[in-house]
Amino acid sequence: MKEININNQTKYSLELILSEADKNLSDLLKSVDQNSNRSFLVFGVYLSLVTYSFLEIMKHNYLYSIFFIGSIISCVILSKNLMPNLRKIRGSVPTDILHEYFNQFEGVTLEKEYLATQIQSYNDSIMSNKVLISKMTKRFINSFKFILLIAILFAIVYIKIIIQCNY
Repeated sequence: MKEININNQTKYSLELILSEADKNLSDLLKSVDQNSNRSFLVFGVYLSLVTYSFLEIMKHNYLYSIFFIGSIISCVILSKNLMPNLRKIRGSVPTDILHEYFNQFEGVTLEKEYLATQIQSYNDSIMSNKVLISKMTKRFINSFKFILLIAILFAIVYIKIIIQCNY
């Protein structure tokens, strides 16, 4: 992010920007949580498909190996969504605020410089979380597309077997 020129800003405008950044980051963090929760639900469905397919394979119904392998691959695709490790939270790192750089400022200028630093920290967190949400959404969609493809493949093979049995 381009460094904020505090001379062009009032303390009030910086507080307003920080407040809006906080709202934006809060919404993004909620979105990350919702995406993670949805992924847990879908992961559970995939695991139930793995279990059911495994039981069918144990009964020598090897057609279900398609679902077994597909569900495992879908679980692997989705696994990074369950506990994202690159999630950025609110606030500034204390070392950013308690830096020698700030010793040259006093009064309102110091407060404005602190606010500018917090805004930059929020901006970095917001951008990082937007990238995280994008990746999580792509993984979620890809896992769903893959399991749908596996279901279609299973249906085609199953129908082919039924047609062959009738002839």
